[in-house]
Amino acid sequence: MKMDNHYKTLGISPASSSSEIKSAYRKLAQRYHPDKHNGNTSLSAHFEKLKAAYEVLQNEEKRKEYDTTLFAYFTGSKNSAINTSQAFYDKITEIIQTIKKLNANQINYDWVTISALTLLRSRGIQIALLEEKTESAIFNSICDMIEILPYNEMKRLQEDIYHIFHDEQTQVKWEQIIKQKKGKERNSLIIILLALGVSILVATLIMISTK
Repeated sequence: MKMDNHYKTLGISPASSSSEIKSAYRKLAQRYHPDKHNGNTSLSAHFEKLKAAYEVLQNEEKRKEYDTTLFAYFTGSKNSAINTSQAFYDKITEIIQTIKKLNANQINYDWVTISALTLLRSRGIQIALLEEKTESAIFNSICDMIEILPYNEMKRLQEDIYHIFHDEQTQVKWEQIIKQKKGKERNSLIIILLALGVSILVATLIMISTK
């Protein structure tokens, strides 16, 4: 059975803050309010869907319960609890292996983000960190899972990253990863713009030469 993705409905990330949720809802509610569409049935139905999503996500307890259910839905797990270090390792390994099998255009970013948040906020990762001599191995696993995400989405996870990983070297490494991700996306955009510019120039020259 398909589950409604409230984050997708509001056009936001699962890592969005309460203020971002409220802002997104207000903009969409104004756009889709029935009074603005003469009672259009489909638009009114979408408005009700927006209200339902906001009602869940703006409430801390309801959102927490929804995130747990959404994580279980995305991962196909009947039991989504991650209360032991072994459960943490098993789940993060499973997620990383799944990501590696998919093409970039097949990746559901909401799934990756909600999985990262669930793991970072789990009791399992806390126990795993207590059992390990250093944070590096666990941190590297988290990074392996979320490296597919765009810069803005990774940046949203920073508060949770800093909350669970306290070692200064780990936090410095995170800042380096974020900086590299931003630079890579910027360079990709520059290449696209240059390619577009060259294409326009070539097309213009062809048009001139044929006159």
